[in-house]
Formats: sequence, structure tokens, C-alpha cells
Amino acid sequence: MKKLFFIAALLLLSSRLFAQATNTATTPTRQVFGIIKDASGHALAGVNVLLVVKGETLKATTNNDGVFAFNEVKEATFQVSVTNAGYVPFAGLYKLNDIAKSITLNIITLKKDSE
Repeated sequence: MKKLFFIAALLLLSSRLFAQATNTATTPTRQVFGIIKDASGHALAGVNVLLVVKGETLKATTNNDGVFAFNEVKEATFQVSVTNAGYVPFAGLYKLNDIAKSITLNIITLKKDSE
């Protein structure tokens, strides 16, 4: 399962690599990965994910395996917001290890919106 996740993440990264601006400053950056699932454990594709760090907003969409990835994240403290039609929005504040070059978030589970 870990191999599948990393292969999916690498594929997603390769498609997103050129979509985000590269950071030429000396500020160390990191990659942030995650998976979005529904309450029954099924991966959710096409989910909108925003990562906000120091006033900058990065955008991603989950692939068919529910994987999202962000490149060039400048800080290890950031907010992630997740929205998908028919589900309750998710927002989380993360304060993580500032040394890590790659961060994999815990699985984010979206609950159905009962309306």
C-alpha cells in the first residue's frame, strides 16, 4: 500500500511540478502529500484542496486514488482546506517538523453533507 501511495504521489507530482512557481530563494521548501477518503474508506477523486501558508494559497485536486500533493511549501505551519460537493468541508491547521523535506499528512476523511 505504501508503494502504491508513493507511486501515485510521484505521478501526481510530475504533473503538478510545472503548475506551481519554483522558489529560487534560499528558503528551504518541502513537499506536502495527503489522501482524501469518504467515511466508508473509498478514495475521493476531483476534490479541491487548498494549502495556505504565510498569505500564499496553493491549489490542488485529488487524483483517482484520492492523492493530492503540493510542491515548494515554504513553511511547516500551514492550513489545509478541503471542499467537495455533497460533503462537509474540512479545515485543519498543521504545525509540523520544519526540517522535513517531505510531509505526508494523516488521511483526511470527509463526511457526507446531510443537508
